[in-house]
Amino acid sequence: MIDEVTARLEARLQNGFDPPVAGRLGRLYLQRQPQRSLDLLSAAITALPNLSRPWANLGRLYELRGDKQRMKECYERALFLDGSQSLAWYRLGSYYEELNQPQEAARCYERAVNAALKPDSNHFLVVRRIYVSGYAVPDDVVPEGLLSYIAANLDLPEVCRRLAGIYSAAGNAERAKYFAELGEHQAREIDFSSGADAP
Repeated sequence: MIDEVTARLEARLQNGFDPPVAGRLGRLYLQRQPQRSLDLLSAAITALPNLSRPWANLGRLYELRGDKQRMKECYERALFLDGSQSLAWYRLGSYYEELNQPQEAARCYERAVNAALKPDSNHFLVVRRIYVSGYAVPDDVVPEGLLSYIAANLDLPEVCRRLAGIYSAAGNAERAKYFAELGEHQAREIDFSSGADAP
């Protein structure tokens, strides 16, 4: 399926450069052909710098390469353009947690949780149940929106556990309890959606 979508997007680019198509293709090439991914994502944001998702995917590419400064800049740019990208918030939170900046990490993690739990449409609710996903992109039309389904999803229970740990260490028992309980609730919901509790 991924190869088919890749071929279709490549064919569309042969008919003329299209920044959103280049961004989608760059996402598909992130791990398989990182240099091709870098070229496509860079071209997409050069042509249309207000596209948020190519910025986020470029951040992920720099993260995989270990270039944390560029990663941070790209995630921040992506979130400035579209604050609903839960994975970008999560990865930025992880960056701050690695730097031992728990307040900044908690701020980003909370934004990730809020973005993941905010239902933007009826379609979002259907997709979330089917794919156990916390985030559905605005252009979810197959095959163009297929990338939202094959992309990594935010692990809400894990983010909530991290938040509970940060607030517990800071002495904020109320917030720690809230996120611990929210994480447990999200874990049960995922188990239910995946059929773990089915008879």
